[in-house]
Amino acid sequence: MKKLKILSVLLAVLTALTCFSAVSTSAALIKSISSIEIASVPDDIYTKSPEEMLYGVEIKVNYTDSTSKTFTVSAENVEYEDSGDYIDSLAYSDAFAEISLGLTSYATIEAYNYVGDFIQLHATAYKNYSYDVSYETEKKLDYPEDYELPEIFCNDYLVYRNNPDNTLELVNYSFIPYYFYFKEDYEEPPVVIPETIHGKTVTSVADYALFGASHPYSVTIPNTVTSIGDYAFGYCFNTGYYGDNHDVPDNVSASRLTQKLADAENDDTFIVCINFYSDDAQAQSDALQAEYLSECADYEYDADMGMAYATLTKAQIYSMQDIDDICIDLLYEKDSYISEEIYDFAEYAGNDTEMYVEIELIYAETDDELDSLCEELSNKYLGGRTDYTVDYDFYSMRVNATFNEIKAVSENDAVGAIRFYGVDGICYDLYKALYFEDDDYLTDIFVEDYSEEHLTSNFTEYADTYFADCEYDLFNFGSEELLIVKGASKQQIFDASQDENFVMNLFDYPLIRHYSDIVIYGENGSAAQTYAENNSIEFVGTGSQYQLGDVNLDGVVNVTDATDILKYNVELIKFTDEQKALADFDGNGIINVSDVSELQRAIVNS
Repeated sequence: MKKLKILSVLLAVLTALTCFSAVSTSAALIKSISSIEIASVPDDIYTKSPEEMLYGVEIKVNYTDSTSKTFTVSAENVEYEDSGDYIDSLAYSDAFAEISLGLTSYATIEAYNYVGDFIQLHATAYKNYSYDVSYETEKKLDYPEDYELPEIFCNDYLVYRNNPDNTLELVNYSFIPYYFYFKEDYEEPPVVIPETIHGKTVTSVADYALFGASHPYSVTIPNTVTSIGDYAFGYCFNTGYYGDNHDVPDNVSASRLTQKLADAENDDTFIVCINFYSDDAQAQSDALQAEYLSECADYEYDADMGMAYATLTKAQIYSMQDIDDICIDLLYEKDSYISEEIYDFAEYAGNDTEMYVEIELIYAETDDELDSLCEELSNKYLGGRTDYTVDYDFYSMRVNATFNEIKAVSENDAVGAIRFYGVDGICYDLYKALYFEDDDYLTDIFVEDYSEEHLTSNFTEYADTYFADCEYDLFNFGSEELLIVKGASKQQIFDASQDENFVMNLFDYPLIRHYSDIVIYGENGSAAQTYAENNSIEFVGTGSQYQLGDVNLDGVVNVTDATDILKYNVELIKFTDEQKALADFDGNGIINVSDVSELQRAIVNS
């Protein structure tokens, strides 16, 4: 009996010790985090592949009890990881890793590698898996000075090609990590092209270099740049389906009609729908009507929908531009089931020109009812034609019809909407351009991949199949790859539309928008000024607009200028600061007979 009591006591002690140990261990694992640091980074991080870039990075976690612990990212302790490599055209790669910091806490570590420029590391500690942030930290690692630049490299988010003749060409715009945009002090960096990078001169800008860049409101181009390619500046992907708002008020929804609004006279009228966003839409409508639209004869508030309809002049629409909690939609008609593309096409082609449309039907529940309804609509509005197509999956009919016929069909209660159908694989604006051009028409297009794989090989196979005799490029815009084809023919585009995995777009509004607010800065008389003027982009010039040696500012360099420099030297005439700069022909900072001699020699040689 005594032995049993002793064993019981020992067992109780062991149990207590075990529980105490477990509690201590658990307590250590769930300690509260006070901060996180990026403690150490491997020296070879610059040369690692994206998949292994974060391996060896040490994260130091500090706790509220003044203790700390260091975690090293490795293939063994990473619970989740991802990486992307866009080095071929963006000189950029990224990596993401998630590691456990204890029973409930964990950390994410991200690396953004701008090859040749810097690597940005970002670490975040979370208290638990409900994404409660404990602490964040960043570390920027500049590339070593002795790093040998590859063929494609980054500099201040711009991507350059390192040419064999030691010159550089701007070829792309790298992207900025999305979390930057959520910082209170974040500002979009201006695009400034330097004259030299690592002792090499920037001499050219490639086709599409800033195509797809996010809002470069200003671009500064040095005088060393003598060649600027097509679509280099001034165009980007639209932020909405219709591109920019064409200099109309921000509270006016972007649509094709916004183009007409921008170009209209103040007394031109538009049908509008006004959406209200206050808690009391009726009161807001009454106040709006009393203050801004008292002279509007047909203002009508729809209490069920919480919106109003009216016919307003451009001046009345613009008078409400500072009201933030309304949105103004421009309408072709108050009640319309017809898409804007149909109106747009009819405006260019005429109301009697047939177009291919899809009519959505809402009152057919079976295939037989759909067949009967299509036949009824054809007999009633389309002259009894039978060459329409019935889509049993989407309960719609597709048919060639004139605008007047479409307008009549839209009044039927069974019709939900009528949309321009065009051709699969060809965007509307490109189709419209093809419709009005002859068979010899050539145009530049870009192609998006709508397949599930999104493989580069799909693009090359597509291009080789349908555009074999065209020049084409594969281009990365951020993380999206596109195919650009130059000089595609009308027939090639129609043939390529057979592949439904790709959609072809025109380099034009609305798929590509022209920057209305971009400014190009550069020297007067430079390639930057020529490009800006040729593309209707605002240009701000520096320096003289006159050629070196043209001291009398008449636009011609001749012996008269040489004579004036001699007169200046003997103080017979005076020069302005600009004339002095033009007179220093040999560039040594002194205006004397040497400048006259060099100028005369240049005149003779020219």
